[in-house]
Amino acid sequence: LKRLTAANLIINVEKTHFAQSCVNILGWTIGNNGSLIPDQRKLTNIHSWPTPKTGRQVMSFLGFANYFRNSLPMFSRLTAPLDRLRSLNSLKEIWNETHEYSFRNIKDALVNAPVIHIPDLKYPFYVATDASAYGIGGVVYQVIDQDIKYNAFAARSLSPTERRYHTNKRELLAIVFMFERYNKWLYNRHFTLTTDHKALIYIKKQVVPNAAMLVWFETIFEYSFDIVHCPGIKNIIPDALSRLFPDDNKLEGGNNVNNVAIYNIRGKEKEKRKPTFKEKSKSYETQTYAVTSATPSSSKPLLHRALQFEDYITPPPEERKDIILKAHLLGHYGIKAIEQTIHGDNLHWTNLRQDIQDVISKCHECKMFNIAKTGYHPPRSILPDGPLDHWVMDLGTFNITSTSGNNFLLVMVDLFSRFTILKAIPDKQALTIAKQFVDIFCTFGWPKVIASDNGKEFTATIVTELINNSGIDKRVSNPFNPLGNSVNEAFVGIAKKTIVKQLQGRKEDWDLYVPATQYAMNLKYSRLHKSRPYTVIFNKVPNDMKDYSHIKPTLRSDAVDSKAIENRLKYATEVVIPALAKRIKETQDVDNAYFMKTNKIVHTPFPLHSEVMIKNVNKENKTDPHYEGPFYISGMTTNGSYILVDKQNNLLSIDVPTSHLKLIALPSNKSAESIDDQHYEIQA
Repeated sequence: LKRLTAANLIINVEKTHFAQSCVNILGWTIGNNGSLIPDQRKLTNIHSWPTPKTGRQVMSFLGFANYFRNSLPMFSRLTAPLDRLRSLNSLKEIWNETHEYSFRNIKDALVNAPVIHIPDLKYPFYVATDASAYGIGGVVYQVIDQDIKYNAFAARSLSPTERRYHTNKRELLAIVFMFERYNKWLYNRHFTLTTDHKALIYIKKQVVPNAAMLVWFETIFEYSFDIVHCPGIKNIIPDALSRLFPDDNKLEGGNNVNNVAIYNIRGKEKEKRKPTFKEKSKSYETQTYAVTSATPSSSKPLLHRALQFEDYITPPPEERKDIILKAHLLGHYGIKAIEQTIHGDNLHWTNLRQDIQDVISKCHECKMFNIAKTGYHPPRSILPDGPLDHWVMDLGTFNITSTSGNNFLLVMVDLFSRFTILKAIPDKQALTIAKQFVDIFCTFGWPKVIASDNGKEFTATIVTELINNSGIDKRVSNPFNPLGNSVNEAFVGIAKKTIVKQLQGRKEDWDLYVPATQYAMNLKYSRLHKSRPYTVIFNKVPNDMKDYSHIKPTLRSDAVDSKAIENRLKYATEVVIPALAKRIKETQDVDNAYFMKTNKIVHTPFPLHSEVMIKNVNKENKTDPHYEGPFYISGMTTNGSYILVDKQNNLLSIDVPTSHLKLIALPSNKSAESIDDQHYEIQA
C-alpha cells in the first residue's frame, strides 16, 4: 500500500483481493511461483464449440486457440489441417474425419495445456525441436528434481517454399527457429539439444558441412550445446497431450484427395467472381493438379535422387560400421534394405554400399541362411563310343512290398542308345546287385564304363571287385547332385510313372508290370537320336503283335546267306552307328546351348583358397541353416568338382559340385573382376 500511495495510485477496496495463490488476468492464470496456464474459466465451454461450417468460422476458432499457442506444444502441427480451410466459403463438401480429428484435438490440447514455469537460471536448459511437413516447433524446458518444468513452447507454419525442403533441412530450420526465438536464455549458456532426427546427432562431427548446414552454420554453432537423440518430441510433452498428435507418416506428403478437392473449390470460388469463368474452367482443372503434384513422388528422377544426398549428414568414419551393423541386426536383411534404413535416418557417405557389403560378408548367420542362386560350369555331355559301351544305373522304389517280395526297381540305361533294362529286386544288398550285373552283362556283353551314384549298394566290396576284375571303368557322381546322374534319374522317373499308370489300384502287383514297361520304354523314339533304342541295339524293327503262322521266313535254314548278314552288320557299324553318333552330338550341342542360355554359367573356376559355404543337404526342418561352413577351396577334380578343407585345414570327405557352393570371399590377391559374377543374394 505504501508503494501504491507513493505512486499516487488509488485502489478500490471492493475490487481488490489479497492473499491469493493465483491471479486470472487477460485469459491466463498466473501462479504464485510465476507459473502460467490458460484461464480454465475461458475454456469451460470449449468442448461445446460447434463444428465450423464456413472458412470464417474456422478463422474464429483458430484465432481463439492462437491466443494460447505459447502454452501448446507443436501448435502448427495441430492446426495444419484446418489452416487450409480458412479462405473457403462453405465446408460442406470438404469437412472430413481428418478435419474433425484436428478440431477435436485442438480443444483437448487447450484443456490439457501444460503449466509454463519461469526459467530458473541455476539449472541448465533443454531444447527439443520437431519438424513436420507443415510446420516446425519446439519446447524449452528444465529438469529440476527429476521433474520436467516447461519454460516455453513455440511453433510456426512452413511457407510453401519451406515445405519443399528436405527432411534434414526442415529439422535444421526448427533448430535455428528455437535458437533465435529464445536467444536470451540460450546464448552464452551450455544446454542440451534433443532431436528426434537421428542424423542430426552427427552435425558437430562432420568434417565438411553439407549444403543445408552451410546456410545456418554460424547461427547454430555460435551456441554451446550437446546434442542427443530422442525418438520423438512426444516423449517430452505430457502423455495427455502426446496422444493428440498423429504419426508423422499421416502428415507427410500432399497427394491426397482432400488437397485436390480444396484446390478445386478454392479455384472455382475465385473464378465465379469473374465474368470469364466458363472460358477458363478447363485451365483451372490443369492448375489444380499442378499444385498437388508439387510434392515429390516416390519415383524420383535420377537427378533428384543424386541431389538428395547433398542434404544428408555424413557420420564420422569410426562410427559407420556400428551404424551399418545396427541396421543389419534389425533383421539380417540385405544391402538394399540396410541402405534404405540408413537413408531413412538421413545419413549417407561415399562407398556406403561397399561398406554394407563388407559387414554382411562377415555375418555368420547370413552365410548360413541366405539363399544364393549359384552357377554351373559349362556342361560337358558324354558321347560313348557305341551301343552298350557305357551304362548308368540307379534304384527306384514304390515303398510297397510286392506279392513276390520285391521292394526295389533296378534301372540301367545305355547312354548311347538309351536302351533300358528294368529289374524288380527284393533288396538293395550288394550281393543282389552283383547278381543282376552278371546276368545282364552276360546277356548283352560287358561294358567299358558304368556310372552310378555313391550308394553303398554300388560301392560295396563285392561289386567293386566284380567291376575291377572285368576291366570296367567305374565312375561315381557326387552325393546329392542329380545332375551327376541326370539320365538315370530321369529314366527312373519315367519307369515308375509308367508302372503306376497301369496298376489300377493293385499296388502290390507293381513288379508284374516291369517287363512290359521295359519293352514300352525301348520302343519309344528317343529324343536324343530320333530312333528306337530297340532298333539301335538289335539292328532290326520290333515285331508287331499279329499272326505270323502263314508268313514264310526270310532266311531259310538250308540256305543261310552268311555274306548278307556280314554286310548288314558292316553297314550298321560303318554307317548307322556313326550317323547316330553325329545326331546325338547335334542334340547334345543344342541342349547344352539352351542350358547355358537359361542358367548362370561359371566360365572361370573359383580361385584356390577362396572362402565358400556348401549347401546343407541334410536339412531336417525349415529352421536348419541352408549352408554349412565356411570352407576353403583346396583343389579341383577332373570333372569340375571342388576339393575343400575346413578352417583347421582338414580335408572334406566328399567333393562338392559348383551348384552346391556359395562364394563368400575371394583370396586377398584376387579382385571381384577376376571371376564371373555367378552368385547373388535373393532379398526377401
